[in-house]
This record gives sequence, structure tokens and C-alpha cells, in this order.
Amino acid sequence: MQRAQDKYEYVKHLEEIYRRERLDFKRQSFLDGMPQYSNPNIVPDYPKWADVREEVQRVLDDKDNYVSTIKIDDNGELQYHHGFHMVVDNSNPQVRKDEQLRLIYPDKGKAEFTPMFIVIGGNTLSRGLTLSGLITSYFTRATSQADTLMQMGRWFGYRQKYEIFPRVWLTNIIKERFDFMSQMVDDLREEITEMSERGTFAPEDYRPKVNYSPSLQFLRVTANNKMQSAEEAEVDFTGFNKQTVLFKNDADTLSANIRLTSQFLNGLETFSDTNIEQGYLNWTDVPFEKICNYLEAFHFAEEDTAFNNISGLLKWYKDIMESDPDSFTDWNIVFSTTSNIPIANRDSAWNIKGYAPRAITRTAKMKSSEGLANIGALRAPTDLYADLNLSTSELNAQLRESERLAQQHVMRRIRYEYNYGKTPLLVIYRIDKDSKVKENSKRQNLEFSEDIIGMNLLIPSQLNPDSNGKKHVRKIRIKRPENLEDLDQDE
Repeated sequence: MQRAQDKYEYVKHLEEIYRRERLDFKRQSFLDGMPQYSNPNIVPDYPKWADVREEVQRVLDDKDNYVSTIKIDDNGELQYHHGFHMVVDNSNPQVRKDEQLRLIYPDKGKAEFTPMFIVIGGNTLSRGLTLSGLITSYFTRATSQADTLMQMGRWFGYRQKYEIFPRVWLTNIIKERFDFMSQMVDDLREEITEMSERGTFAPEDYRPKVNYSPSLQFLRVTANNKMQSAEEAEVDFTGFNKQTVLFKNDADTLSANIRLTSQFLNGLETFSDTNIEQGYLNWTDVPFEKICNYLEAFHFAEEDTAFNNISGLLKWYKDIMESDPDSFTDWNIVFSTTSNIPIANRDSAWNIKGYAPRAITRTAKMKSSEGLANIGALRAPTDLYADLNLSTSELNAQLRESERLAQQHVMRRIRYEYNYGKTPLLVIYRIDKDSKVKENSKRQNLEFSEDIIGMNLLIPSQLNPDSNGKKHVRKIRIKRPENLEDLDQDE
């Protein structure tokens, strides 16, 4: 009786996971992320849970073969069953007379059913062993070298008719490193694409930059003996384009940021309200000194690695302008809100240059017990073009075939063509503290004590063939994250 009850609870738990995974990654999510996929019509949808449960029950009912190794009979033939076959595939295989511990598939045409495997391994798995029919990976092996991590990250191809089923489960530290590495690769690709589109650069004229983590314990590009031709520079913020996505629910800090932002914006000149129908308030030609004072006084979440070293960025920028005042122009500022910004009155909660911009809605992707919320994304793609004063149709007319406004090299090209290629941009947002999720969303209500001020900071990418890629390199002390420990297992 107890075993039957345990089995019932276990199946219910599996059903909950299955339904959650169906919501987290839908068939349409795959199609939206792969707009040029060659065969979209054959991408399957998830089977009904009733059909899945029938297969689960059959495995659970066979208690003798629920999980076992691959058995070998008296004739030396491998015996497969309907349960899970536990195999270990590594560089030091064990040999036993009555069971096979390494991964061996049934001979083609001999199996009456498709057997299931749980494959455990180290180097052979992490370095690219092909597993037929791979659906789920639990990935715990860590490294602090980006090139090794990239090798480990080749989990799945998109096998036709299986596109939506693969899953990868990671520890938090490994996910952080893969996120950093993916952004590093994307930034490098964007820079090479931009050099190609400008048409004035040959590989020998410009040295592409590969981002380095401030903490070498967190992630280094590769081993030292493989970097003979690399020239290490401690920091270069050209092309910096980051948004605040991590916020701490501290009422005093949130209120202080709101007051600071109100004073900052209302104290600026060169204000323009020509974009209020699209939901933008604009300021042009703002001196860096005012930007610097605002950012130095602003409270960023300590966990936000993109902004917790804002003093280093500001010092770098100040040094650049002192050595070459023509490197950048004065700044543009955009306050991004909802369309048709109303006129402020005595009852308005906020008054910015006579207008009452509404708070935008951003829900939490995840929240921690310490009051930290991650909203995932803050800016909209059009926000980085708001100071160009283009309508939506005019902006879309600038796109070439297969281009999207969200692509970094597209944004840089369009800003360059409108003579803003050397103009830094600060976009500011006010986020509604009571932002609520839509129905059937996997996100969470924000539930903050005060509204949140967020921002996106854009430093132009300077591609000057005379600079050899070193014009804006400066040595600045970087604040290293204190909560990242070295988990390198590839010594």
C-alpha cells in the first residue's frame, strides 16, 4: 500500500514538472527564436500527459528492471529492458563478466523497442561524445576557461521532430559562466560584423577585442600558454551597452534614486518634447560632468556586475576625454515611458519638465529571499534610437534585409549614419513597484516597496583604423566580485 502511494505521489510530481516545462518552453517559443528554421511545419508539439503517463507507469511497474546496468547473458549477448540502463562512460572503464558498464546501443534492426539510458561520465562526455536520442543533460562539471567551456557547451543539435524536447540543467555558477561566455562571443561577432559593414577595415588594421572577466577566477579566455600573441589590457569600455536588470527591494535606496533622478532631469537644459506621442522625453548635448555626478550618486545593486564598477567606467571616460576631447560628443538622454505622456498637474506623482511620465511595467524573472529581483530585460529595441527623432515607420525603413532593430551592429550603423556614431546615450526608466504578471506567465509579480529607477548606458563603439584597436585602452583597477569562487576542475 505504501509503495503504491509513493508511486502515485511520484507520478503527480512528474506531472507538475511536465506541465511547468511545457509552459516554460512552448513550440511557438522555438519558432519565434528560430525564424529562419528550415522546416517549421514539422516541429512537433508536446504529447498529452495521459500518453506520457502511460509510458511512465510501464517503467515504474517493472520494479526488477527500473534501473540497472546492461546485463550480459550466458551466450555473451547484451540484454535490454524497458527500464533505465545505467552506464558509466569515462577514460577508465571497468570490465565485468555479467554486465556491460560502458554505453553500447543495440544492433540496428534487432531491438523491438527503444531502450533508455542514464549515462554518467567525465572527460568523454564533456568533450563531445555523441549520444543518440539525447533528451536531458545534468551538467555539473565546471571550468574557468572560456575555450574549454565552449567545448563543453555543445549539448544538442536540433534533430528534426525533436526540436522542443531537449533540456539542460545547470548549477548557478556554470550558468553565470555560460551567460558571460555567450555575451563575449556575441560582442566579438557584432564587432567583426560592424568592421565588415564599414568597409574600411582589413584584419591587419584593427585588433578585435575579446572581453575578459574582471575576476580571472570566474572566467579566463584560455590557458596562458595559448595566448602568445594576445596583448592584455585591463579595461576598454567602448561599445559598452548595458541595462540594469537586478534591483534590491530597499525602500530608502529606491526613494533616494527617485529623488536624485527627478532633480537631475529637471535641472538639465536642452529639453525636447517632440517625442511625447511615442513615450520619450529627450535631452541633447548634456555635458559629461553632469552625467558623472548623477551616476556617482546613484545606488546600483551590488550584485549587478555590469554597473557595480561604474566608478571605473567614469574614470576611464574622463581619461579618454582628457587625452583626446574629440573621442566623443556630449551626451544624449532619453526618459522612456508609455506613449502620449500627459501634462503634469498638482496631483501628479512625478513632474519632469511639466510632464507626468507613467511608470512602465516590468515583472520579475526570478526573486531571491534577500529581496533581490531580476527582471531579465529592461529596454525595448527602439529605445536606443529614441534620440534620432524618427517615427516607427521611418526607423523600420532603415533596416536592410534580415536585419532587426535589436541587433547591436544595426543600432550602431543607424546611429552612425545619423551622425550619432560618437554620441553616448543614457536611457532612464521608472518601473512600477506593483507590476503584475499576465495570466499563465512563468514570471512573478514585482511587489517592491517603491518604484524603481532603471537605466541603459550606451558608449559608442569607436572603430578607428589608425588606432590599431588600442586607442581607448586604459589601465584601471577593477572591483572584483566577492561572491564568485574558483570552481575550476580542469587543473
